[in-house]
Amino acid sequence: MAGPVSLVFVSSLPRWGGGEQWMLAAARAMAERGHRVCLVGQPGGELARRAAACGLRARPLRMGGILVPWTIAALRRIFAAERATTAIVNLERETRLTALAARGRRGFHLVARRGSPVPLKDNWHYRLVYRRWVDRLIVNSRAVGESVLSRAPWFDRGRLRIIPNGIDVDAYAASARRGRARAELGIAPERPVVACVGEVGRRKGQAVLLEAVARLRAAGCSPDALFLIAGEGEGLATLPARARELGLGEDAVRWLGFRADVPDLLADSDLLVLPSFEEGFPNALLEGMALGLPVVSTRVDGIPELVRHGETGLLVDAGDAPALAQAIGALLSDPERRRALGEAGRARARAEFSQSRAMAALEACLCDWS
Repeated sequence: MAGPVSLVFVSSLPRWGGGEQWMLAAARAMAERGHRVCLVGQPGGELARRAAACGLRARPLRMGGILVPWTIAALRRIFAAERATTAIVNLERETRLTALAARGRRGFHLVARRGSPVPLKDNWHYRLVYRRWVDRLIVNSRAVGESVLSRAPWFDRGRLRIIPNGIDVDAYAASARRGRARAELGIAPERPVVACVGEVGRRKGQAVLLEAVARLRAAGCSPDALFLIAGEGEGLATLPARARELGLGEDAVRWLGFRADVPDLLADSDLLVLPSFEEGFPNALLEGMALGLPVVSTRVDGIPELVRHGETGLLVDAGDAPALAQAIGALLSDPERRRALGEAGRARARAEFSQSRAMAALEACLCDWS
């Protein structure tokens, strides 16, 4: 591998999500490996704030539409100032902005990453960008790769890299402060807690979870279990009302909104549920596994590549509330099985999805162009 290079990570989203979490972790790891790193993000955005808190250099840039001339010019100036050799982007907007801003830069490489199973469109501008300007395309699971390229037979698969998300199991476990979340939320130490962490909306399936909780309560299964739903999203406008319609008050379901203390929340939970309809390679499940937390999720996209059904967790079909209720109930009523699944999940996260392994693969992808 060649020597240190200059990497610029570009993100146009002001909010915090899985893509931004990956970008920050990647930037930190590349800086620790001796590369020059800069993050470009929306002024006042969460990524820029966290980057600065980590001691990383961040440049604010207001990114509007795809073809805004002053944005392209500003990004071009940043590339020149940073002597950038490689740019890493998450979304379609950044991909096109970066491709246009980098035109004419010799020895420059554009690496796009896709963490969700949204197909590339089969039209002329996608062909132009991804055939001529994108040098490599990173996906976080085999399933996501197949979905992203399902309508793009023209894309050179030799430029595709599959790099699953990684986690430092020991560091993540050390960051979790057990007992803190329960104390803050007034939850008794012995009460069963089920966590659901992620953007609140149709894609993550919280509506299905509410149906499952209502079924559990109606059947008298673990009636004292408390379900904590953490995250922001458009679903918060309607789902709390739906919970009330189902007879689920705050004694059953609590809506926590955005939480910066997810490790604490997971450490104080007995079970993690992610009933998604669409996923890439979810960090929430990986984090739960790192803490030895058993998981219940769905057989969609990259999740079966992470969770082994019956070994590290339980998987059900997306949208199947009765099956979801049955899986949750089975684990809530069996502490020994929860412990066994959690320990197996932690061992799998450590062996197969370590942060060091993921970042070594990423470094080779970003730096080795021989």
